[in-house]
Amino acid sequence: MLNINYIDNGQHHKDLVLRIDELPTYHSIADTYYLSDFMESKAELPFNSVVKEFLEYWKTRIEDIKHNAVFIPFDLSDEYVGGIVIKPNEVGYTVNPCHSKELNGWGTNIDTISKLDIGKEGLFIYDDKNEFLTTKESLLQGINRSIDKLAGK
Repeated sequence: MLNINYIDNGQHHKDLVLRIDELPTYHSIADTYYLSDFMESKAELPFNSVVKEFLEYWKTRIEDIKHNAVFIPFDLSDEYVGGIVIKPNEVGYTVNPCHSKELNGWGTNIDTISKLDIGKEGLFIYDDKNEFLTTKESLLQGINRSIDKLAGK
């Protein structure tokens, strides 16, 4: 299960944390600095409304998985964009953390991601030691739990 937590430190740096229950030692810390730009957000402060939009985007991307792999960004850095690739298989989904140095946080938005050729050789550098199998239900449960936590539920 995925857990995404927003830590309002007032800086938009090192304030988004991704943990994966299936990988107890794995976590990724990201900045939300480019998140409003990525989401092309019109949301007003508090900033957690932008983070909620981002989590809803994750949820939609997961719900829409049919037969092809999808990339869902998480870390919108100056030098790269990190995230996860989710690939459907016979028993559920293979999830693999990765990053792309062909993308950067300041030049990437929802439209850019939707046009990516996930299968392009060399687009992503995969973290194969942290690949895991899961179900759509587990992925969505984690996102919903993250949304609820953000809303204070």
